[in-house]
Amino acid sequence: MTIESVGKETVSIKLSEIVFDEGLYPRVKGHDPEVVQNYARDMEQIEEAGRFISVNADNILIDGKHRFLAYKKLNDGNMNAEIKAFRYAVVSQPETFALAIELQDKGKSLSNEDRIDDAKRLYAFGYQQKDIAKRVGVSTATISGWLSRTIKEEKERKKEKARGMWLSCATQEEISEAVEVPQQTIADWM
Repeated sequence: MTIESVGKETVSIKLSEIVFDEGLYPRVKGHDPEVVQNYARDMEQIEEAGRFISVNADNILIDGKHRFLAYKKLNDGNMNAEIKAFRYAVVSQPETFALAIELQDKGKSLSNEDRIDDAKRLYAFGYQQKDIAKRVGVSTATISGWLSRTIKEEKERKKEKARGMWLSCATQEEISEAVEVPQQTIADWM
């Protein structure tokens, strides 16, 4: 799933209908108040350029927190104010988060710290390194470096769990299924 492959429509939506989920926001340090001020000042040009905020099918904000806050400021907190937004046809957390990362660089770019954190979160959602690299805009080698410690720690946790299950007389098949590695790997570990 990429931006190009996801259905998108332009909708009018009340500010009150937009849901912000911190767990799906790809910035480590949150928003930048100075950017909000600049966007509030320049909102007319932003809208003329068609740079609307983006939500998923459940109206969860996936891109445009700075613009969302600027709209709140411009409307004196009136959450019944309507704005234009792009609605993407995704609902699952992994797809929503992955799309949020891709969309972020259409506004204020992600920092390197954001990209590293986002790569780890995408990995935890089950994305492959090649796909993660494409989404965060770096090479696969860079992703490999960023994730090396995470992958090593994950392997050690799996080994510890496998050993505990083996000591509790679980079969290799049961252990393989529980730690999500091939049965041959379990045999090699034991």
